[in-house]
Amino acid sequence: MKGNSVCCPVCNSGYDCLSPLPVISPCIKRFTCCNCKSIFANHGYVEAHQDLHSSRATSPYSSHYSVARKVLRLIDAGNLDEAENIFLRSFKYKFALEYIKSLPSNITILEVGSSSGQFVGFLRALGYEAYGSDISQDAITNAGDMFGEYFFLQSELSRQKKSFDLVVLMGTIGCVDSPSVFMKSLIDLGCQKRKTIIFNAPSAHYIDVTGLKWPDTLPPDLNILFHEDFWALYFAESKIPNFFSQEVFSLSNSFLARLVFSYCRRMNFVQALNFLKIFFDSVFFGKKVPHPYGLLCIAKLN
Repeated sequence: MKGNSVCCPVCNSGYDCLSPLPVISPCIKRFTCCNCKSIFANHGYVEAHQDLHSSRATSPYSSHYSVARKVLRLIDAGNLDEAENIFLRSFKYKFALEYIKSLPSNITILEVGSSSGQFVGFLRALGYEAYGSDISQDAITNAGDMFGEYFFLQSELSRQKKSFDLVVLMGTIGCVDSPSVFMKSLIDLGCQKRKTIIFNAPSAHYIDVTGLKWPDTLPPDLNILFHEDFWALYFAESKIPNFFSQEVFSLSNSFLARLVFSYCRRMNFVQALNFLKIFFDSVFFGKKVPHPYGLLCIAKLN
């Protein structure tokens, strides 16, 4: 793809508003947008998520399938507490579960980007009416085989006759091609005017603080990192005033240690020293480090 044909996938700004950043790899270029302050990767891989689900043995989605099988075994054994602990170990699903449990039990829930279906399957085991959608047919087939026929393709979402009280996107919004358009489709979903959308968003602030090129989920899976104020501005412009967000900083020392071990092997000497300094500042001096996926958001539609 020619450089001047690249535009920002978040706000659609043209190439003149983009600043190239050091590349992730020869095939994956990075840009930051001067308008929306997002950082995005440009790789030209069109069928990325379908292919990632299809090549389950070698793709990062293999862990989703393994977790789904474990959750299914625990549900079948009636061990819902242990199944819940799997989700509570993930800060984003802990956030989603705590919010869901604060709502009436008779709500209808849609998870967008449901992957292998483990979260939807668990919610149904708790008694919620939950459904899942995904861009990948393989993901839908795998989820349906394990947890039942409660899953459908993202392309079929607009044809669904159900009304959803809560739409959940965990680990999804940074993977779609045009997140603003995608979010608008969820706002307009169905005839129901009162619904809530909760999601987490990958953080550009994490890159600013750590000096790393990208979080550990690489393109073509994760493609966009958002400025911490972007979604508040987006929902304000969409005339949705009931928007709340929180940036997560509290990375555990063990998580930081894993990042150090993973990243330092891929860095040059100067980058490694910089990241080790951030690690020690956090562990010994309490310096806050943004979580790479730690923008937690709630949008309530009236």
